[in-house]
Amino acid sequence: MWRLKIAAGGNPWLRTTNNHIGRQVWEFDPTLTLSPREIEEIENARRSFTENRFRFKHSADLIMRMQFEKENPVPEVLPQVKVKDSEGVTEEAVTATLKRALNFYSSIQAHDGHWPGDYGGPMFLLPGLNRDGGWGLHIEGPSTMFGSVLNYVTLRLLGEGPNDGDGAMDKGHDWILNHGSATMITSWGKMWLSVLGVFEWSGNNPMPPEMWLLPYLLPVHPGRMWCHCRMVYLPMSYLYGKRFVGPITPIVLSLRKELFTVPYHEIDWNQARNLCAKEDLYYPHPLVQDALWALLDKAAEPVLMHWPGKKLREQALHTAMDHIHYEDENTRYICIGPVNKGYNGSQLWDTSFAVQAIISTKLVEEYGPTLRKAHAYIKNSQNGDGGFATYELTRSYSWLELINPAETFGDIVIDYPYVECTSAAIQALVSFKKLYPGHRQEEIERCIRKATKFIESIQEKDGSCKFHCFDIELCTSYYDSSFDTWSVTSSEVFKIDWYHTVQCISSLPGISRGTSCNLVMRRVENDLKSKSNRSKLFPKMG
Repeated sequence: MWRLKIAAGGNPWLRTTNNHIGRQVWEFDPTLTLSPREIEEIENARRSFTENRFRFKHSADLIMRMQFEKENPVPEVLPQVKVKDSEGVTEEAVTATLKRALNFYSSIQAHDGHWPGDYGGPMFLLPGLNRDGGWGLHIEGPSTMFGSVLNYVTLRLLGEGPNDGDGAMDKGHDWILNHGSATMITSWGKMWLSVLGVFEWSGNNPMPPEMWLLPYLLPVHPGRMWCHCRMVYLPMSYLYGKRFVGPITPIVLSLRKELFTVPYHEIDWNQARNLCAKEDLYYPHPLVQDALWALLDKAAEPVLMHWPGKKLREQALHTAMDHIHYEDENTRYICIGPVNKGYNGSQLWDTSFAVQAIISTKLVEEYGPTLRKAHAYIKNSQNGDGGFATYELTRSYSWLELINPAETFGDIVIDYPYVECTSAAIQALVSFKKLYPGHRQEEIERCIRKATKFIESIQEKDGSCKFHCFDIELCTSYYDSSFDTWSVTSSEVFKIDWYHTVQCISSLPGISRGTSCNLVMRRVENDLKSKSNRSKLFPKMG
């Protein structure tokens, strides 16, 4: 039986500075003994997920919850509180409901203090098969050429035949060919297929490693790009410069036939460089970018691939590999995480939010053990210099997006200011100012003023602010604008020191705060099923 192991180490290749806290690993334990009731519950959960996999894409971590329920039994199951339409909501009813929730939430806390959970968003190879036969970019996404080709190829490499999988492989193959074949895959996909040997490097736009030899003072130096961008294109540039291709095996030769609508040797690889399926195209290449790639492909690459230009290419490859080793060794081979070394969790973030939520209920004393474990986890996750890891200051200019070659992602070349981060900074500074009102007072107030002006400058007419999620537009319901709007509103409330009720927010002067509050309340109102409950719990804002 599969079991989730927390904070487990022991492998000589693993490195840690905090005894592996937060590490989540699923391991199969053939010796684990389960009762007939437990086996039945697990089989029911598996069957339910399979039957409903197209409606509910997430597993809900049910196997983990069953395991934790056994390891951390709830001491007392409180009765559910039901409020009739004709009754008012009392403090006792709210407190009882909060205790029910916190009792359950404490039971799914890991022994090292954090709350485990799936973080499948950036895990490009985890999405399940869609009804139309393709695979998406993320777990709930519609089918894309990028997701479909990579998942189809992965299954073939793992031993599935072209006609296996109860028809799933046939459906995936048909989806790829019906949408233009693998020549329509995005640039990241072209690179991986080229490494495998089922796509020619001449079908890729240039990723010259010589960029790393440029002076750092130039705004186009990769070191000035956003960390996720530069750390992805660093190894890509090395592979491109080497024109690395793996062994040409029978499965590779078979994939060359399966993934394309014309014979492999007849494909126009020069044309394929700029092809992209409409299902994947979020950021179309500007004309200036296509012109740049054509110039590099036709003029620069032939020189750099032959003597004497090859001397410069070898130096660039050596520099790129030095950077790769430096990043690996100084991050214990984790690098920056979810894109190039996919971790599966947001442990510190989740634990911090959980602590804030528990403290806000004013039930701190009753849930002291839960908070103590969470505090220990947060403390053990702190860096040696006292800070917590995040990203960096903007290092270059927004016009650098003109050379963004990733068709699937937008606004990734440099790091931009975000409303979520700005709001959190305002709240932190205001809280600090209350504790130490005389410390660097002018600097803190100036920082708060500038941050507030930035938030107000990006607000939409309806009061919302754009939600930034790598600009993949994954976000629906609250997350399309209300999350950011709440970030704005909460930062404004902190700044002015009005905390007590939601009604206070709506009465704040200024269209930005009042409109923001109304937007959030409208979203919450629309999700409430009962019209009568809606009028009781959320009276119309003035």
